[in-house]
Amino acid sequence: KDIISTELHKEKTLFQWGHFSDWLKNRPLKLLLKLRKTIFIRSKKKAVSEEILRNNLADEGEEIKKRILEWLTSFYYRDVRDKLMGMIREEKWREIKDLFSENLGFRSPMGMRGLMDDIGTNRINIYTIKRAAQAFATYILTRPNARELAAKGVVIGYDTRNNSKEFAQAFSRVLLANNIKVYLSSEVLPLAVCSFGVRHLKAGFGIYIGSSQYDKYYNGVK
Repeated sequence: KDIISTELHKEKTLFQWGHFSDWLKNRPLKLLLKLRKTIFIRSKKKAVSEEILRNNLADEGEEIKKRILEWLTSFYYRDVRDKLMGMIREEKWREIKDLFSENLGFRSPMGMRGLMDDIGTNRINIYTIKRAAQAFATYILTRPNARELAAKGVVIGYDTRNNSKEFAQAFSRVLLANNIKVYLSSEVLPLAVCSFGVRHLKAGFGIYIGSSQYDKYYNGVK
């Protein structure tokens, strides 16, 4: 359960205002001025980013601009923001449009599958994996027998692909943060063994991180 609130709900749930107000009261003036300056700079950066996107993606829909802007301005994506800014400075607009052209989702019976990249809503990365995990958790917790399903748990396995183990661990942490029991494999498993584990452990669901016959640049969730 070591996922923090920023990973689940982004920065808007970092503080409840009451707690934040109490925190502010005990801060020295110098720190408060620095905080105000940081907020101003971030607001200015957002305005500049919006203008850049309007000028260079004039023929694209509003949704793709919103997705790119979120990755540029949200605290949640701070670790990859510099990479995206570098692509913008180098005017790699074709690549950027491909990375954010859509939100990856589950497409039965394939599940969720795509090329891997550190950034982009149209790529498999730690952010889209966590987003899928939270969507799956929400699905479980909105079923009529949600408590029973959460107690039965989810078996999670993964293959030998790059990042599969890290993605499986991230998926597990999101489910655990939602109070859903998890059986996470301690080693690489074939898909069939993961399926067997669901029946053997009488779990509610099974999740497998892998991408079948696709080449090494792909990964996904089944």
